[in-house]
Amino acid sequence: MTDDEFHDAFDHLRSRFSHQTKRDFLDELEALIENRSALRAIVSKRGRRERYMAVSFDRRLNDAHFSYQYFDILLRSLGYLSAGVYGIHKPVSQLRVLRWSASAADLAAVLKAAGVAFSALDYQSMMVVETPWLPAGHRLRRGHF
Repeated sequence: MTDDEFHDAFDHLRSRFSHQTKRDFLDELEALIENRSALRAIVSKRGRRERYMAVSFDRRLNDAHFSYQYFDILLRSLGYLSAGVYGIHKPVSQLRVLRWSASAADLAAVLKAAGVAFSALDYQSMMVVETPWLPAGHRLRRGHF
């Protein structure tokens, strides 16, 4: 992914939000990824086989700062940067599924860096698992969010 493609992707992501605080979060996320070459290399791994990654996380007990909404924005942004697909699946509480072009370990590394950098994403624990398809079950929520 070239610098222009990287910045264009974030411009597109920012255009999806009307609230300035969410656009500010994307500005900070863009700076975080841009300033860390390892993170930039991970999200630039386009063209590889895209796969579904299931992400589950727990917030810290009584944490007033953690935001599931910002965690979803982070995952949508990473899916868009990596696989060119905006949106995530939320089949059940505490589980998000996104399309991703790199490995599960790469996604976990980016999520860990974001958790350290942003208090709204400071989770207690997080797990990433590659899944070959969207989960099947009973009374699951369908569609992209």
